[in-house]
Amino acid sequence: MHLAGRFAAKEAVKKGLLTLGEKNIPLTDIEVVRSDGPPSVAVGSSVRNDYSFQISISHTEQYATAVAIVECR
Repeated sequence: MHLAGRFAAKEAVKKGLLTLGEKNIPLTDIEVVRSDGPPSVAVGSSVRNDYSFQISISHTEQYATAVAIVECR
């Protein structure tokens, strides 16, 4: 269930980037990072570095959902 939440977050980030004009973003270039605090996003070289991300992940035993806010810096 945790992996499904992270996958949902990657999809939400990708959709946010696509609405801002980015193209051809592989999911392998989007990483959901979790340390002690809330989850964060790291992007690979195929995405410009002038975005900031906020994500929220929620899941139950059967469902996972995520919301991403993508802001241009």
